[in-house]
Amino acid sequence: MPTPAVIRRATAADAVSLWDLRSAAIDHGCRTHYAGELIDAWLATPMPASFGNRLEREPFLLAVDRDAIVGFAGLKLGTRELDALFVHPQHAGRGHGQHLLREAEQLARQLGLHELHLKASLNAVAFYEAAGYRIGEAGVHITGTGLRIGCRNMDKRLKADDAPPRDAT
Repeated sequence: MPTPAVIRRATAADAVSLWDLRSAAIDHGCRTHYAGELIDAWLATPMPASFGNRLEREPFLLAVDRDAIVGFAGLKLGTRELDALFVHPQHAGRGHGQHLLREAEQLARQLGLHELHLKASLNAVAFYEAAGYRIGEAGVHITGTGLRIGCRNMDKRLKADDAPPRDAT
């Protein structure tokens, strides 16, 4: 079994790398569920100037494997939302997404959240359902440039007994 990636908090210095990773994940993972024109418009969305500041304000976790960022997850505490979870396509299928999701849920618990909401891209619904998220109504994610992307609203109650066991060392 491969060694799990190291999880660390993101900083503003990670902004460009995370935006590039996001774009690679969208380009590779979403084409099976969305029209090519929509994907192309989504990928053309420029990184918001405020993205680096957001990485400092909101909890964003990175998965790092051999000094490379292989994935990231971001929380919006005010709305109790898992706002982003992306894994670079070259590192997909190795458990990094599950690892990031567990760590993000654990952090949410530590910060006093009892539930998480998310807007799952259509290609990610099964991933979240397998992790215990309940499928809700169809929704729309609206990007900062006004692009409307179909999604599925999902949520999960975060129970204390769902937390991974603490290391006894």
